[in-house]
Amino acid sequence: MITTAVAMDHKSCGAIDLIDPRNLMKVYCNCGRIVGLDASQMTLKLSLRKELECTYCRNLRISHDIDELNAIFDGTSEEES
Repeated sequence: MITTAVAMDHKSCGAIDLIDPRNLMKVYCNCGRIVGLDASQMTLKLSLRKELECTYCRNLRISHDIDELNAIFDGTSEEES
């Protein structure tokens, strides 16, 4: 097996630690935490009518959504009761 390394331009890799701090905007999550979001990311989320949330709340929401989908596909949905 041959592997090749590809050089990535640091501007195009999209790592979270490469966000310019001058572009960060602080917003409050519903839980009361202060979230620092990139201005363009915040604008995109607002244009999609999504809530601005901290990582903790986002993970809880996604976990709950996954549990609901699993319940539906496993046939143990609460709606059947």
